[in-house]
Amino acid sequence: MALVASLYALMIIFHVGTWLIMGVVRIQTFILLWFASCCLITNILSVSHGSSMRGFMQILRHFIVKNFADFPSAKSTD
Repeated sequence: MALVASLYALMIIFHVGTWLIMGVVRIQTFILLWFASCCLITNILSVSHGSSMRGFMQILRHFIVKNFADFPSAKSTD
């Protein structure tokens, strides 16, 4: 699954590359390039280091749940 997602990230990176070749230099260009690069790096790491990536994701999940469990939600309390 991560390999398929890597293909989509590469397609976006090449697409943004065509923007840069044509001279579309705007903040949206760099934001999209940053998101696609982060996706590609994460996917490559998950394919090459699957077990350590799973451990990292579990640590990250526990950190988020522990620190943001009391975060106010956007639900209305009628």
